[in-house]
Amino acid sequence: METGSKVTQIENSVTTDGRTARRDLNRLRVLDACIEIFTAGGLPTPEDVATLSGVSLRSVYRYFDDRDGLIRAAIDHQASKLADMTEIPSHGHGNLTERIAGICATRVNLFFQTGQMYRAARAAATGNPVIEQRLFENRDALHGQVLSHFATEVAAGYDVSMVDTLLSFDSLDYLQSALGKSKKEIITSLRHALHQLFDETEIS
Repeated sequence: METGSKVTQIENSVTTDGRTARRDLNRLRVLDACIEIFTAGGLPTPEDVATLSGVSLRSVYRYFDDRDGLIRAAIDHQASKLADMTEIPSHGHGNLTERIAGICATRVNLFFQTGQMYRAARAAATGNPVIEQRLFENRDALHGQVLSHFATEVAAGYDVSMVDTLLSFDSLDYLQSALGKSKKEIITSLRHALHQLFDETEIS
């Protein structure tokens, strides 16, 4: 009886682990579907996500309480997948030329990877406080990155607000969408512009 009991426990554990794995996989499918709809310029609904992911609508609502919870989780999921792309090599280290090159390449590469989703989120933010809040948080994080990356210059009295503006997603969107600039052209232009800003900025 004892041996049989142990076998039953093992079988139950395997069954439970299998169900957990399927649940996790289905949840990821739902989040990826949500991001796909976002990237295409739409505002995801649980119904649309269920159809695209192949996961039942009932399961979608088991994973997330409502559409806001789904969208919040999808944005966080995408952010975690792109976390490495947000990191500047040798963050805050090196001479000014090296740091300018590092942040320009990192920021532009990140934008080209997420630009379409950013445009969709920006368009939907007015009517959705969850998306609006996430946009504010992302802008604050990118602003903090500028401050820490150029901490030496900030400490010396340089105003990096225009640096922050040039590196913003809105600026990058204008350069790509309105002016038709390529990734390489944008990086080159930003590097020249930031050098000029730092050269011309007076210490207060």
